[in-house]
Amino acid sequence: PSRAKELCTPEAFAALELILRSGTFASLSAVAVVLSTLTTQPAATVCFAEASFWQALLDTIVAEGTCEDLKRQFAQIAVDAYTFALAAAKTCPDAPQTQLQSLKATMKCPNMSTSVRNTLAAATKM
Repeated sequence: PSRAKELCTPEAFAALELILRSGTFASLSAVAVVLSTLTTQPAATVCFAEASFWQALLDTIVAEGTCEDLKRQFAQIAVDAYTFALAAAKTCPDAPQTQLQSLKATMKCPNMSTSVRNTLAAATKM
């Protein structure tokens, strides 16, 4: 976790976004582990809230080429990042609302499983 702070930069999140947008199963699995760790890092809140990155994360959740297990993992990462953003709203007050709107829009995607939809729905009830 102490080394995780080093990844809480716009440059690191830009690289993670590229992997989200074009990653293979192996690279997406690795990114899921990294992002899961970063959801609890205060410095990552702003990075998760960056619109392009946030959309890439949500797109991964609904992408047809992403397996169900990874979709659930990325859905949980989105919920955890959003929850942490709510707690840290003093530093980035508009981020949680913008993230919530995107989450709600993503939930309308027709090719989403019930378990992934339920995971995302948890965030909309906070």
